Amino acid sequence: MTVVWWLLACHGNDGDTPPTDVPPTDGTELTGETGTPGTTPTGETGTVQLPTPIIVSGPTLGDPLDPRIRLVRMLSVATDVPTRAQLLIDDGDAQRRVTFPELATAHELPILGLYQDTDYQVTVTLTGENGQDVETSTSFRAGVIPEVLPIMELLIDEPNVEPGIRIIPIGDGDIPFVVLGVDHEARPLWALATRNDTKAVSFDAATGRFGYLQAPNTIRRETAWGSDAAGWAPGGSGGLTAVAVPGFHHEAAFESDGTFWSLYNTDVAVSEFPVSEQTPLVLRPATISSDTVVHIAEDGTVMGRWPLDQIFPTTRIGYDSLEQWAHPNAIIPLSDEDAFIVSMRHQDAVARVRQSTSDVEWVLANHDGWPTEWNDKLLTPIGTPFGWQYHQHAPFLAADGSLYLYDNGNNDRTTPYSHSPSPLPPTSRLVQFTVDPIAMTVEQGFSYVAGNPPLYSQALGNCDVLPATGHVYGTFAYLYKENGVDNATSGFGRRSVRLIEVDPTTGTAQWDLRLKADIAVVPNGYQVDRSFVIDSLYPADVVEEWLP
Repeated sequence: MTVVWWLLACHGNDGDTPPTDVPPTDGTELTGETGTPGTTPTGETGTVQLPTPIIVSGPTLGDPLDPRIRLVRMLSVATDVPTRAQLLIDDGDAQRRVTFPELATAHELPILGLYQDTDYQVTVTLTGENGQDVETSTSFRAGVIPEVLPIMELLIDEPNVEPGIRIIPIGDGDIPFVVLGVDHEARPLWALATRNDTKAVSFDAATGRFGYLQAPNTIRRETAWGSDAAGWAPGGSGGLTAVAVPGFHHEAAFESDGTFWSLYNTDVAVSEFPVSEQTPLVLRPATISSDTVVHIAEDGTVMGRWPLDQIFPTTRIGYDSLEQWAHPNAIIPLSDEDAFIVSMRHQDAVARVRQSTSDVEWVLANHDGWPTEWNDKLLTPIGTPFGWQYHQHAPFLAADGSLYLYDNGNNDRTTPYSHSPSPLPPTSRLVQFTVDPIAMTVEQGFSYVAGNPPLYSQALGNCDVLPATGHVYGTFAYLYKENGVDNATSGFGRRSVRLIEVDPTTGTAQWDLRLKADIAVVPNGYQVDRSFVIDSLYPADVVEEWLP
């Protein structure tokens, strides 16, 4: 796919539904290609005239297939012979060309990436197998996103910022959640109103499908205009595909074959568990809140279960383990390597587990409190500086094999087994680790702390490597303070969010967006789980080009 990007910055929130305008019936232009129609040989003695395609219906404009989707229009047009379609989308300031691969007589074409309250002219070119074209055009005005959007304050926007669309799942218990797409000038150009708490959003560039976990206990997948929609729920609630699990939480990690991974929580009885965080070496029988990693087929069949209490020692705890012992929050499937990586927040640990045997291959974690028989599983730190991660989120496996984490840094960056306070104030960071599974060592590479005093996000967050620039993109997702001042004191909702893109070679921010709320509108402010950047809302077989 070739995508040339431009920049943006505004938002809107009036109205309750996506725009329903239709193209003017009198203003639609229909023209055939000028010149002599093509011919094709039929033998040595003659040729046959090939007809120019004729439009037999349309173009007409409709709404996206999913009524929760904003800033998308569907263009319908049909021809008498099979054709391929191309759109020229013009907003008065910039033009882009979108070329679709299908050869068909009836076309349903999504018009994606629309700016709010903006007039568009769309020219449709339909090309037959003989190379002859027919053109038609229509116009419309894009609507606005009716949901309450955050105040977006762009703090840094350098020229070499990663091109693409920032996907931001944002919301709060007080207002509906929205998966928002903005350009690097922070102008919205797409949205999906999921309404309930939305986590683990991902995008498959090959198919153009978003996947996400939507509370309560639903995993969904669909394109940016609502096609290829599917959903899964325990017991098939809501008419979705049934899955034999008690629930889902924190993760919806899709593989290319359409299967996906998630987590569910159950209470289990164990023979030995620490009495308290203050006396973690005193053990007794207990019923604990534990979790299971689960792999699920598209038809809802459970392909595998990995109960974490049967894999890791329940005699070991981290802070907050008495509420939920391991509290896993992310999975990286590695099925072609017969493995997966799991992040366990309340163990301050990231581990690689073999799928077929449940054997633990390595554990990235502070060594405090692990039974001695686990010594050969624990990675040994090498090099300086080095610092363990604490209550981390969303591990990202880079192309070079290194592991990136959002290191939240909770509980003074320590464990119940060692009470020495951290020399740092509460601090979150973006960090890279290189694991050598043969030598069983780990080395810290890139590490980035934002702000002075440093930003501290006690929950959520992610840290990704961006494909075009190699920049590191992080979500500081759960901020109660910025610049050392409580958000509420500044007149904002209690929680704010910062999305920061960093050049790892210089350690300097290239893009920095603050998301906040008026305290009178959203008293608790916002949260964001795993913002990321994509090239295009279209699947890979659709070519989107920005024209000079």
